[in-house]
Amino acid sequence: MVTPKELLELFGPKNIFKWLADLPRFYIRPSEFFKDLFRESFSTAAKRLSFYLTLVAILMFAFLDADIRVILKVLIAESAACLLTVALLLPSRFVVGWLLKRRISAGNLFYFVLTTKALTSPLQLVFYYLFHTTEQYEFWFIHASILALLFLFVMLYSNKVLYHTMRAIFLGSFVNLLVLNLLVVGITLVKFDAHSWKFENPLVIDRIYQEYESKVYSLDPLIYRFPKEKFSLKLFDQVDVHYSLKYDNIDSLAVNMPSTLGEDGRFKLAIVSFLATKDSVREQLAFERNRMSFDTLSSYVQAMFNDIENPIDTSYTFIKHQRTIVIQEDGREGGYIKTLTQNPALREAYQKYVRHHNGYIETTDIAEYPFAAIGLLFFPAVSILGDENI
Repeated sequence: MVTPKELLELFGPKNIFKWLADLPRFYIRPSEFFKDLFRESFSTAAKRLSFYLTLVAILMFAFLDADIRVILKVLIAESAACLLTVALLLPSRFVVGWLLKRRISAGNLFYFVLTTKALTSPLQLVFYYLFHTTEQYEFWFIHASILALLFLFVMLYSNKVLYHTMRAIFLGSFVNLLVLNLLVVGITLVKFDAHSWKFENPLVIDRIYQEYESKVYSLDPLIYRFPKEKFSLKLFDQVDVHYSLKYDNIDSLAVNMPSTLGEDGRFKLAIVSFLATKDSVREQLAFERNRMSFDTLSSYVQAMFNDIENPIDTSYTFIKHQRTIVIQEDGREGGYIKTLTQNPALREAYQKYVRHHNGYIETTDIAEYPFAAIGLLFFPAVSILGDENI
């Protein structure tokens, strides 16, 4: 880790104070900030950019909860993204220079992209850290907004910074969007092997929901179901209580009894299996929000297990409908089906879990609304390929 003393010795205190004092201009008047930056000599601009990138690296070590190998991978991924961005902006540079004779140096384009990324990264890192520390999705919304604004700034506002005239700004923006959509279409049609891309940049990943999806919502799907019907089945001298996850009337149950009993067996096994492993699953959850969600699910599953163990409670169990089962071979009575009222406390436990889960999903969806702004730029590609292929 670089110390403040080493930074002062490397860049010089006068330069550091000047570059830090310049930061508000980047956020308030970016055009003026870059106009002055482009006037600096190559060595001065390179030194300033190196200072900003050093600060970003220090902040990554401070705010990212990851080992050095992951942080180095993040730095490499972010650097590669910057180089790709420069490549995306180069066609507009050539077209504007050729048609309108508004030429900019490749060096200024490079400085613009890297400086923009370096000076937006601290905000991104701070809100990323606050989100994963407090688990409040308001911070992820701000984090997503910063990413969306960064993307729009580079693709569209960059033309105002680089070219100044309205004709050049509109032409540059059009070329940028055209190249961007052609790239998306090309990548989609090539269909890269997803298994070859193992690394995920933590800065753009919601680790809280990722944990929920991989460790909670990936459990046996049967435990997330609530029986549509509870019924007592008598065949000859044996009486058992079963649950139907698919059919909610006695006629359907009678017709589809074999499949209903098979699903009932799998459902009960899933309930027992969940309770046997729930403590170990909960211990693996790093985030309190996910532990709370898991606890509401556990409460429902435990209530379901209690109902399985004690299915007949005279305080709430009543017969809704009854149907006699007739043995087809000789026409004699072989038993009956009785649909029963369900435990209201069990239904409330399930509804509590559903409310919690739906609220969780709604919160994550709202927090990622800013990315919809980026999606607008891909409208031509979506029109060609279809939304499901992007």
